[in-house]
Amino acid sequence: MRYFLLILLLAGGYYGWNYYQTDLVPRHEEIKALEMEPYPELDAAQMRFDELAELHEQQAARLQAAIQRKEEAVRKYWDGQMEKADKAAAVSKTPRASSGTPHSRTAEDRIARLLQQYDKRAADVEELQSKLNTTRQQLSAAQARLQEQIRQVETRLDIDRIQRAEASNTKSKEFKVTENRQELLKLQTSLPQELERITRKGEAMIRQQTEAWEKAKRELSLFQNKVDRQIASIRDTMNSPLAEEYDDTAILAEDPEFQAMIAPFDQAVSHEESLTMRTEANVEEQAKVVHSLQRIRDGSIEEYRSRLKQEEQIFFTAATVIGAVLLVSLLLSFTRRK
Repeated sequence: MRYFLLILLLAGGYYGWNYYQTDLVPRHEEIKALEMEPYPELDAAQMRFDELAELHEQQAARLQAAIQRKEEAVRKYWDGQMEKADKAAAVSKTPRASSGTPHSRTAEDRIARLLQQYDKRAADVEELQSKLNTTRQQLSAAQARLQEQIRQVETRLDIDRIQRAEASNTKSKEFKVTENRQELLKLQTSLPQELERITRKGEAMIRQQTEAWEKAKRELSLFQNKVDRQIASIRDTMNSPLAEEYDDTAILAEDPEFQAMIAPFDQAVSHEESLTMRTEANVEEQAKVVHSLQRIRDGSIEEYRSRLKQEEQIFFTAATVIGAVLLVSLLLSFTRRK
């Protein structure tokens, strides 16, 4: 008997080790190969993301160039106006007037206006979120109210059945049925329908408000990037050596000739800004696609790894238990022999 147990122990150890080496180890290598294996859809999405990111960088550079061209046009126009004023002052031999309000004060006003616009949009987003939360609360309250009414009707129907059974079984004429069964049955039919109607209507409103809120959040994010770029440009202008020499908002704002001159530059900047916002949105959307494909790939690999880990746990647990049982049986057989 002990030789049979010894043979079983050795054979089990051999086949267990063989299974580990020929099945489990290659599957670990297979997981490593899967991690290194190219994923065409993910690679294509990553290439598309890189292309869109490069296009966005090029578009941002074009926007910055348009802003610089506008600033250069303003500087040249201002220099021309100052030259005309100097010539007029030389002819009349009167000192040239002061260059107007400080540029830094006007720049601060522009920054304040941009921040006010951002605050207004942020308040609109918060209002949309508040409306969404209110709709969810109202739907939950209506569902809870109707569900409570349905439970009450079921309870009243149970009481009605008990009363009718008692009335049919008892001989007392004083025992009466207190509920209107037809009304209860109507409520039993209509209340679930009303609950379904309110739920369907409320969920549709929640979907619409959620879409509006998410759209407003995306637009707010893009507008925030635009505001950040404009504020950075304004501050760069404030730090420029030319900052104290011209003011394109306070002194030149009422000049029709300046407005006619600067209008094409404003249109160019606005056009480049819209294109930049569009390319930035494309980059964000493509990033979501890349992350989604990455999660799908990682999820499939992780699922395979999890199954392999479970099989390993089962294998090692079974090998340990069977080996321990055979070893104990073998030792007991030697003990009984002695």
